[in-house]
Amino acid sequence: MGLHKAIPLLPLSLFTAPAFAEGTCILQRICSDDQPCEAGEMTLAWRTDSASKIWVNGEELEASWIKAGEAKDEVRLTDTTWTIVNTNDVIWASDGNLTVGIARKDQSSTVTATLMPVRTRRYVDYAETIDQRRVFSGACEGLF
Repeated sequence: MGLHKAIPLLPLSLFTAPAFAEGTCILQRICSDDQPCEAGEMTLAWRTDSASKIWVNGEELEASWIKAGEAKDEVRLTDTTWTIVNTNDVIWASDGNLTVGIARKDQSSTVTATLMPVRTRRYVDYAETIDQRRVFSGACEGLF
């Protein structure tokens, strides 16, 4: 069993969007019924001319913006090839230690963001990663 390292949830007042950000939104943490958690917020910031970056709580992450209907990857199992296609717009962003997946709920401005501590390495402790993930949701006009 590995060491569990919590993702600190710092007060929103400590994070501000970069001065050059064109868009920002604040998402609220969602807690599951079976596991108590402390409330928290996530600040997202972006620029339309820098689609390869997004800022999460003031931290710059490399981002991939994937449109609904785009084929993301293929998986081959024996004699069958499966194509992975996004049903909604998605953003994947990472800095090597932290990964965030942001999905557009539907054609509205509502998004759900999942924040996970995923280190770039060969072995990932999936149980630990799942335990440490944090989910946020809210309106985010202009992100997609």
